[in-house]
Order: sequence, then structure tokens, then C-alpha cells
Amino acid sequence: MNDFADGKTHEVECVAYDGPESVKPSDKTTQEHVACKTPDGRIWFPSANGVVVVDPAHILVNRVAPSVLIDSVRANGVEMVKSNSLIVPPGAGEVEIHFATLSFISPHNVRIRHQLEGYDKDWVESKDRRLAFYTNLKPGRYKFHVIAANADGVWNENGDSIGFELRPHYYQTAWFDVLCGGLMCAALLGIYARRVRHLHRKQQELQKTRQLLEAEVLSRTAELAKANASLQQEIAGHEHTEVELKQRTLSLELEIEERRLMQQEVERAHQELLEISRMAGMSEVATNVLHNVGNVLNSVNISTALVTESVKRSKLGNLAKVTALLKEHEHDLGTFITSDPKGRQVPAFLAKLSEHVLADQTATLQELDSLRKNVEHINEIVAMQQNYAKISGVKEIVNVHSLVEDSLRMNLGALERHGVQVIRDFQNVPPINIEKHKILQILINLLRNAKYACDESGCADKRLTVRVANGDGRLKISVADNGVGIPPENLTRIFNHGFTTRLNGHGFGLHGGALAARELGGSLTVQSDGPGKGATFTLELPMPSGEEKS
Repeated sequence: MNDFADGKTHEVECVAYDGPESVKPSDKTTQEHVACKTPDGRIWFPSANGVVVVDPAHILVNRVAPSVLIDSVRANGVEMVKSNSLIVPPGAGEVEIHFATLSFISPHNVRIRHQLEGYDKDWVESKDRRLAFYTNLKPGRYKFHVIAANADGVWNENGDSIGFELRPHYYQTAWFDVLCGGLMCAALLGIYARRVRHLHRKQQELQKTRQLLEAEVLSRTAELAKANASLQQEIAGHEHTEVELKQRTLSLELEIEERRLMQQEVERAHQELLEISRMAGMSEVATNVLHNVGNVLNSVNISTALVTESVKRSKLGNLAKVTALLKEHEHDLGTFITSDPKGRQVPAFLAKLSEHVLADQTATLQELDSLRKNVEHINEIVAMQQNYAKISGVKEIVNVHSLVEDSLRMNLGALERHGVQVIRDFQNVPPINIEKHKILQILINLLRNAKYACDESGCADKRLTVRVANGDGRLKISVADNGVGIPPENLTRIFNHGFTTRLNGHGFGLHGGALAARELGGSLTVQSDGPGKGATFTLELPMPSGEEKS
């Protein structure tokens, strides 16, 4: 204790004397902590009957290890006759072993350990129990050992042991596994033989079908000869269509040139707007204009390239070759169509050519309509931002689903080119009275950023999910992607002016979108679980009140 108080040791070695080993120095229920130590090392305790003396240097230690004896063994609920090697019939694998220890000094402090060879990896402390119980033992040979130590830690290392063998059920034996394997092989051989017979019958049926098809081919050849007259009329109709398509192509080229001039005019308007914003101290507004118009111009450039490529890839030139080939064989046109390898391909070629012409015409009209809408949107953005510092925005009743579809349409070409799959999850929401083009700018920028995030991730399955929902009295439009994700340290500054993570980015889009959302009475937020786990941007807007709805 003195060494511990002086800091010479970090622990106090002590032995507790309680129970039968304890000596009560007083009959009081509460003992006063009174004692003294004499120079010879002995400790004196006062009591009502005299003085109790303890000499720590001469405390006796019990060197006699306790005896250990296995009393009985029960297997599967049946008492077994004890012997050196027990044979247990097949059962549930339950074994219960009772044992006892003998020590006349502090028997309640005796420690017991047991181990079952083949099951226990180490010795198991029995504590107060004098039995070991095992369940679900596998068939095999086992040996049970039990040892004990007295209160002073002297172990009986020999202890007692008993060996026993659990006999297996018939389905746990090796010959049973061999029998099952043989039966399985026989079943597989039977299945194989049945499959061979089925394939043989199938081959015979295919031979009959082939003969029927040959007869059908001969019949169809005759029908093609009869259809030759109608084919001549179709060729004349295709010549007329070719003339119309050439005229339409010329018109498209002129319209593309007009769009190019219009794009130059828009760029000039951007420069003028940037100068006005700089002179008025509206640099942030100017950067938003350039970024939002740039997003739409990307769609305009893509649509223009698609129309030009469609015109270049037109297959109308092949129609003249077919016409010349038919005129060359007009004296034996029927034989040419039915017998000549090239002639047999003419009907199918004309049908495919007609499909291509109609598909090119439809695609061209769609892209021209997209060009018109994008240019209108550019003009509306420029007009809105030019009046931004002068008048408040003009509100109109907007169908949310149509507005979201317009933003997707403006990015459709880029999304398809980068192989991004678009998933729509639209709930029914009422129309809202709001500034349409501000929302459209925000959505176009979010879709464009999501496309870049998916493309930079390098994954094969690129997905972009657009959700429209109504919750807690607010309209929620979210754009989620499975792209590169956002590090946690960038989430707090992603809407800052000029902040960007892309090499050629300028950091204006998200900042302008957040400002526009606040001007509309809403908010723009972001959520991401980290790099490589995608990101979700959510635009929340106030839903119209009852008066506004009416």
C-alpha cells in the first residue's frame, strides 16, 4: 500500500477473504475501519473478544490439487454405462456429461475447465456448473477432458477423461452418398437420351417445314410477277417525290443559313447586353445571360448539324440508279424482277428507300421545329434579362409537365449523343402562375450539368431521372444522375459565383439558377453521397394559393 501511495507501483496485489474464510472482529453490523501494523509486518485488528493478528509473510497456501471425477454420461436422453470407450447409437447428437470435484478447503472457490476434443477449440470454464451439454454433434470419435484448480490456483492437470463414438444414421454414411450419386447419374443419362430423341423428331419436323417453305417461295414469285404493273406506277410516284424532296432540301439549306445569321445576331445581342450590364454594375446578370443562352445555342448547333447530316445522308440519289436499271431491262422487266439477282432486290430496296425518305422527312421537320422553339427561347431570354433591372418579370399560367418536357427536348440531342438514358417520374401537379423562362433556364442548366456528370463518370449505364412532385404545399422538380458525384467539401460552395469543378466551366450556371429560384420565392438545393455516387438537384417552388388557382 505504501508503494502504491508513493507511486512506485501501479496496482495492489491482494487476496479477498470472505465467506467461511473470513473472521468477524466485531458483532456490530457496521465495522469501523481500525487497524495497526507493527514493525515486524503483522497487522492487528481489534474485536469485542480480543485482538485478531494477521501475518502477511506467513499466510499458508493450499498445495493440494482437487480431485476430479466424471460421474455419468447421457447420450440422446439415455443414461450410458461408463467405460473407457462408449458407443452411442445414431441419434440427435446430444451428449450430457456430469462431473464432480473434491476440495476440503474453500470448495466454493474451486475452478473447473473442460474440453471436448473434436468440437471445442479451447478449454471452457464451467464456473458454477458441474456438467457439460453438447447438441447437434456430428458422427465421429470424441474425447472429453475435465480439470480443476483449488482456491489458490493449484491445477489438477490430469483430471479425468472419457472417450465415446457417435454412430451415424444410414443417410450420413459414405455408401449412402455413393448410392445417391449413382442415382443422379442414371437420371442425367435418362434425360440426355430423351433430349436426343426429341431433337431427332424436331429435325424431321424442320425438314417438312422446309419443303413447305420452298413451295411458298414459288407461289410468292408468281405473285411478284403480277405486281410488276403496280410497281411501275409506284416508280413514277417516287420520281415526283424525289423532285419535291430536292425542293425541300433547298428550302432547308436556305433556312439553315437564316438560322446561322440569326445565331450571329444573337451573339451580337449578347455582347451588347454584356456591355450594358457592365456599365450599370450588373456583371452577375450579364454572366447569367451568356450562360443560359449558351445552353440553348448548344441545342441549336446540334439541331443544325443533325439537319445537315440528314440531308447529306439522303438516299434519294440511289433512286435514279434503280430507275436507270429498270429502263435498261424494260423489254424483259418481268424476267428481270423474278430471275435476275439484282432484279429480285428491287422491290425490297424501293420499300426500304420509301421508309428512309419518310423517316428523313419526319426527322428534318422535327429538328426544324426544335430550331424554331430554341430561337424563340433565346429571344425571350435576351428580352427578359435586358428588362431585368427595369421591370419585374411577366408571369403566366404554366403547365409544369410541358415545361419540363421542353427542357428535356432542348437537351435531347446531347443526351442521346452521350448515351444518357432519361427516366421520367411525374406526379399530377396543378398549373402554376410563374415566370416561365426563369424556370426553363434553371432546368436546362441542371440537365446540362447532369449530362456532363454522367459522361465524366465513364460508366456504361448512364441514367438521368427527372421527378415532378407536390409535397408540403410546394412544387418539387428534381434532376438526379448516377455520375461522378460531389465531394462533401464542395456541397457548401457549389452555388457560389464563379465556382466550378469542370475544366472549361465558368461557375455561372448554378449561381444564377440559385438566384433565380430565390426571386421566384423558392430554392435550389443539392444532395450527394460523395464521389462516384451521383447527385440530386431539387428546385422547390411555392404552389398557388386558392385565390391564385381560381
